[in-house]
Amino acid sequence: MSELQLAGQPTVLHRSCTGSFHAVGPFFAQEITLSGQELDTFSRYPLQRYYKFIEPCVLEAAGNYFFRVRGPFNQSVYYLYFDTERKRHLLAEIHDKAGEQQAQQVYADFLEGKPLFFTHGKAASINEGFGLPGQLDNDDPLTPSDFSFQALARFASSYDQFGQLTLLELVRTDSVYAPLFKFDDDLILFDHTNGRLSRFAMPFDGMQTTFMYYQDEKGWQKELLQDEVTQELYAHFAPGGKHLLRKLNPRTGKILQEYAVPEVNYIAENFKIRNGCLYYLGRPNNNVPNRSLFKIDTHRQTD
Repeated sequence: MSELQLAGQPTVLHRSCTGSFHAVGPFFAQEITLSGQELDTFSRYPLQRYYKFIEPCVLEAAGNYFFRVRGPFNQSVYYLYFDTERKRHLLAEIHDKAGEQQAQQVYADFLEGKPLFFTHGKAASINEGFGLPGQLDNDDPLTPSDFSFQALARFASSYDQFGQLTLLELVRTDSVYAPLFKFDDDLILFDHTNGRLSRFAMPFDGMQTTFMYYQDEKGWQKELLQDEVTQELYAHFAPGGKHLLRKLNPRTGKILQEYAVPEVNYIAENFKIRNGCLYYLGRPNNNVPNRSLFKIDTHRQTD
């Protein structure tokens, strides 16, 4: 085991679309590498670069790099990709229309109670980051960071306005969940908002779409987990507080098998699956301050 003391008080360990790891702190980010049997680091770089280039990149396929960009209040998702010639394309865009309308109404209510004049800065150019598709060539596009709680709280001048900001955060939490996965030579996009599963063949020669319904079942946690070894896909459910993993057919969205994991702690997070085993961080109750790492063989029992 190799240990490395990291500077900058990092709180996040992020695995990028290229497979490398990045330690992210409040002041800067830093890539971690393995040199022989010893851990090592590359030069530190600004946090702005991490949030604009590293975090949005979700996967790489056949030399194409795919980026996920969220719209205001997390009520829309855009997938962009750069091909092998470094040309940018729009793969898909997904909107929760009801969520967008709710967010816009709450945002308007917030503005009506504000005596100051609002201005929005210009989005960064493509060499510095990503704007929203459809607004990339606009002289004054809006970016998701314009609507963050921290940015808007500076202009709140009443308790009512802070109440509106709290409601906006609740809307933001109920976000569009549309992950993109790679299976063999295909890319599959799970649009849970509209119940659609889209398959893109590589190289891109069309798209096939089918409907899926598992996300309407009780206890759906808005979380898909892919086994890092077998590439099998599982949907996470917790009806009545009892955790279940349901294995999915990635090309049809149908449930193939169900695995009960009753040992999962009441307070559990950071679920990962590797070679049929479920890993997570958990606490038995609120009185236990420290989290522990747990491992469960999900295939040992079937209900």
